[in-house]
Amino acid sequence: LGIRRGGTEALRAVGLLCGGDYASGANNVGHTKAFDAVRCLLSSAEDESGLLSRLREAVELGPDPDLLSLDKCTGCKRCGHESGTKTKCGTHKKGCAECGTSGECHERTTEACACKFHRLS
Repeated sequence: LGIRRGGTEALRAVGLLCGGDYASGANNVGHTKAFDAVRCLLSSAEDESGLLSRLREAVELGPDPDLLSLDKCTGCKRCGHESGTKTKCGTHKKGCAECGTSGECHERTTEACACKFHRLS
């Protein structure tokens, strides 16, 4: 999980999220999403102390509305930067602020798309 010591709290958090014999778990959360969520909560922590309280706070905050509104890639096919529309654009024909161009944008140099959908999901 990426923690330096312990592990009991992390396993409890995974169990609470994906469910098991003693808890029903969260809707649509299996072991993969549960481990991802726990890793995310642990990413800024030195160890797992306070993990369950951080999980409770995250659940009370609820889902990010920006993330919920994204259901597909909104990046430019050529450079991968945000297209500014609700759908993927062919290319930024009038320029791309991220690429610093006033005409066509630059070819993407990495496989990863930099659009909001791929950054947040």
